Amino acid sequence: MTLEAGVDAKPAVPDYPRAFLRRLPPARAQGRAGRSTVTESDLDDLPAAAQRYLRFMGVLGRPRAEGLWVRCTGQFRRSRSARPLSCTTWQ
Repeated sequence: MTLEAGVDAKPAVPDYPRAFLRRLPPARAQGRAGRSTVTESDLDDLPAAAQRYLRFMGVLGRPRAEGLWVRCTGQFRRSRSARPLSCTTWQ
């Protein structure tokens, strides 16, 4: 199984379901400008390991994430003897 994720902005993957994107409000489909940013005080209540990880990932000073796009690809079988079928899901 493969997992890809992105935050807020429209994925740069050509096979994203266009019908779903058409139903999104414009602010969700294109990301939002002018949101508040992540500050040091936002990390204060988190466990030390989470604080280190988020600092390492460079979230301080970046806009807050308000959404997540996830694409999963994999295979499944309808029975033990059936051939594998590919599938792709988006959330």
